[in-house]
Amino acid sequence: MIANILAYGQFAPRAGQQGSTAIKSDSAVFKAWASSCTLHRGYMNMANPLAGRASAGNEKNAVGG
Repeated sequence: MIANILAYGQFAPRAGQQGSTAIKSDSAVFKAWASSCTLHRGYMNMANPLAGRASAGNEKNAVGG
């Protein structure tokens, strides 16, 4: 019983393997998947808004520019 639990993974097998729902990184599905985005910075700590908003990253990080 324990061996079965340890052998079970939460992710699909690698792309191309039987039973996989994964998509290969060079798949046409990803072409122009994200060409732009709008950044909305949230609070770093909702319980303490005076701590400020997040500052790491930018729009280019999301679209690969």
